[in-house]
Amino acid sequence: MLTGITSGTTYDACVLEFDFVPESDTLRFRYKFGSDEYNEYVGSIFNDVFGFFVTGPNPDGGMYTNQNVAVLPNTNISVTINNVNNGYANPGIVPTGPCTNCAYFADNTGGLTLEYDAFTTVITATLKVVPCQTYTISIGVADVGDHIFDSGVFIEENSFESPKIEVETDPFPQGVSDNMIEGCVEADIIFRLPHAEYAPITVCFEIVEGPGYATNGVDYEEIEDCITFEDGQDSVAIHVVPLKDGLIEGDELIQLIIENTLGCIVRYDTVEFIIVDYVDMLTQTSGNTMICEGQEIDIGLNTYNGIPPYTFEWDEVASGNDTITVSPDTTTMYHINVIDMCMDTVSDSLNVMVFPTPDIDLGNDSAVICEGDTLFLEPGGGYSSYTWQDGSSEPTYAVTEPGLYFVTVATSVGCSTSDSIYVTLSYMDIYLGADTTICIGDTMVLNAGSGFTSYNWQDGSSGSTYTVTETGLYYVDVTMDGCSDTDSIYIYVDDPAISVDLGNDVIVCQGEEVILEPLFGVFISYLWSTGDTTSKITVTEPGTYSLSVVSGCGDASDQVTVVILIIPIQDWARIYSCAKEKLLHCGQNQWNPTNGRTIQRNHFTM
Repeated sequence: MLTGITSGTTYDACVLEFDFVPESDTLRFRYKFGSDEYNEYVGSIFNDVFGFFVTGPNPDGGMYTNQNVAVLPNTNISVTINNVNNGYANPGIVPTGPCTNCAYFADNTGGLTLEYDAFTTVITATLKVVPCQTYTISIGVADVGDHIFDSGVFIEENSFESPKIEVETDPFPQGVSDNMIEGCVEADIIFRLPHAEYAPITVCFEIVEGPGYATNGVDYEEIEDCITFEDGQDSVAIHVVPLKDGLIEGDELIQLIIENTLGCIVRYDTVEFIIVDYVDMLTQTSGNTMICEGQEIDIGLNTYNGIPPYTFEWDEVASGNDTITVSPDTTTMYHINVIDMCMDTVSDSLNVMVFPTPDIDLGNDSAVICEGDTLFLEPGGGYSSYTWQDGSSEPTYAVTEPGLYFVTVATSVGCSTSDSIYVTLSYMDIYLGADTTICIGDTMVLNAGSGFTSYNWQDGSSGSTYTVTETGLYYVDVTMDGCSDTDSIYIYVDDPAISVDLGNDVIVCQGEEVILEPLFGVFISYLWSTGDTTSKITVTEPGTYSLSVVSGCGDASDQVTVVILIIPIQDWARIYSCAKEKLLHCGQNQWNPTNGRTIQRNHFTM
């Protein structure tokens, strides 16, 4: 057989031979031929050879005897290297022509897939036959001219078989499920013939029923048990509509046992399709909740069952999400509709209660308190808690120092708010100066300072300054930011003929002390004979003490003698008796009416 289609000597021939009975009037199968002799032996006499040789009745009369069906479609040209190629090329070089039936040629230089350097494309072998008669086919391949370079033929799986009715489903809407779903996903059960040549024909089938199987007309709309292919048709569909019954039954099968009469004998094929329960959607919201005025909160729901993906429609908010952020001004009920792929809809709602936020006011953002005063901050009563800046929790806070003060109050439902105030302290520190002396004819301007709201001097005048020309006590009251302060000064108007008077000589008892100071006048400087420069001194020793003073009107001096009386022991009884008769006077005080001061005059008299 192989030598009949080659001029060379064949080697290593391999032949597969078997009988078959065609069930239709056409033998048809698909194959590829490949060889290592591509591309360097193109055009030579050393082409490997193969063929499909059929022996049996010819429907046009007579017999086929080793009829080779390995030919190019619609020709009698055998499939060989010289008949299918893209020209000669050295080993490892991709051929570039000339083309010989190269529409059926696939180069594989370098062995990109298999060892063979080239293949044919997929070719279909066909032969008219008499149905139900016995035929013999011999599939052979052999080397030609050498034992080295191999060739092979590949037959497509299941392409050499009896005619079969294919059955498949086409569920819709598309993309929801591969199976039918009650009340949601319908399907076409599509029956396909191997070729339209088999039509017209009626194909019947048995619909299996029982436990685990869907019931025709109950679980899905009733369908007929036969279909008819009209002339020229190679496919017919039955539309199946699964019914939603609200029962959880598990997957149910539609099983069809198809009677196949296309071949020489009747065959039965079984196909199955699944109907899935539709479980009604359930939703679980985030629950009713509460917020305080001005707050926002996330609300939403989870969806179970049904067929995702889901579509969410809120009545109050333009959102397609299952969760939204809301901040209502008043208590609001939110409604949501959930729609699944099956267009089933469930609705749910939840309530957001809004509670008022406490309205507190500590006053203006800033306040002033007077030194020594207290400001009481009161945010108002009736709240469940108060928290001040220092952690204290009383409803009232007493402020005595400057600084930032704030409080947070909360209601019984947890709504809270805060307010703050900055407090400054007003320091009313005025000073008119120390008591002093001026000369007759001179004036002295007392300055209470600028920036105060009001001034009130001892005579009712209201300027910030006051001019003094006479001896007296002067004072002023000032106010600012609601605070007030006062100060005073004594001014002595002295004659230019300045004088100082330390008073009479002093006699004191042993162990007593004497305070020496001028009887009147206020001076710029003092200098005692002891070296002291204070306005008064205390002495305990006898002697003569002098004082020199300087004033704005000049300078002067005076002196005084201090006698310390030492009393003998034998005179104590007499002294005691004398004292009883008030003849002894020690430690008397004298008032100096000139300057309003008291000087202690310790003296002894008999």
